[in-house]
Amino acid sequence: ETLRARTHALLAENHARFREAAPRLAPLRSARSPSGTTAWCAFAADGLGDRFSEHALARHDLALAPGRVFGDSRGVRVALGGEPARFAAALSALERAVADFAAARVPA
Repeated sequence: ETLRARTHALLAENHARFREAAPRLAPLRSARSPSGTTAWCAFAADGLGDRFSEHALARHDLALAPGRVFGDSRGVRVALGGEPARFAAALSALERAVADFAAARVPA
């Protein structure tokens, strides 16, 4: 029971951070507010999620599950678990990666 309570507390804090950061992640959009251990985020064009996943890893040391794994190359899956301080750092890296990716105008 203690582990479950701790897990829920960590996720609640990380969900709040993610919701607060979501507007800064455009053009990467989350269809709905996170409620579990992951969030699905997608770009408008096919292939951009896969390209972004590669970009985030290569340039920002940020691992995201590419959309092709889930049958939708527009998106990426973002993990929301973990200690809030580490999640906050990863979320900052995600924001930088999105801004860098958008600025580079990487074609689809």
